[in-house]
Amino acid sequence: MQIRRAIWLCVGSAGLVAAACAPQDPPTITPPPAGSSPQGTGAPGASRSFEITLPPPRAVGTIEPVTIGDELIAYQDAGGKFSLTVPAGWAESRKTAELTGDAKLGTVFAAPNRNGLLSVTQFDNGRVPEALGATANGVMKLTGLSGEPDFTELDRQNVNGREGKAMLVEVTYSRSIGVPMHGLLLFQIDGTTFSMVNLAVEQGSWNENESRIREVLASYRGPAAAGQ
Repeated sequence: MQIRRAIWLCVGSAGLVAAACAPQDPPTITPPPAGSSPQGTGAPGASRSFEITLPPPRAVGTIEPVTIGDELIAYQDAGGKFSLTVPAGWAESRKTAELTGDAKLGTVFAAPNRNGLLSVTQFDNGRVPEALGATANGVMKLTGLSGEPDFTELDRQNVNGREGKAMLVEVTYSRSIGVPMHGLLLFQIDGTTFSMVNLAVEQGSWNENESRIREVLASYRGPAAAGQ
């Protein structure tokens, strides 16, 4: 799976979002052939390409800050696959048609000025992932996230009470148009479902929003607990 950039897509749908166009922004994901998986990680594969598109981001030179604000809206996936809180005013896009293979769900929420992105990606190949850290490494590589310009992993933290089942990874990278991003990813195992939840903002907005970003990710519940 390679992250490519379709005019403004995001990682998501049924596990991974796919595109077969020239790199632009933000990441789109091209799943690998059916049944494939990164060696030794237990990470899932998928078999069909599809794409989620949003309006193009603003040009470099007019980068606007992102403010998540105090209002977070409870969001419940209609199919019961996940729940979490979402920044008020962030628009949702998702693709649920033509989904096959291990990629089962993908949803993205974008800030009004498109310099903030929240994406939920789920995989399920019917097997419990063997190792959280190794699976997260494989997914970041396959989706192309770790290959983004200026990609740097800053920190990796266990989620209290869920060691071995959930962890946070803090990263920075640059979008294809040159906008630097700072994000936090939640990787989580719920039975056979492996989730990647990514909340990133333009780098200058990180300090203001970090506490809210952590609050949003802490609210995430996978399929077993989404309705609780």
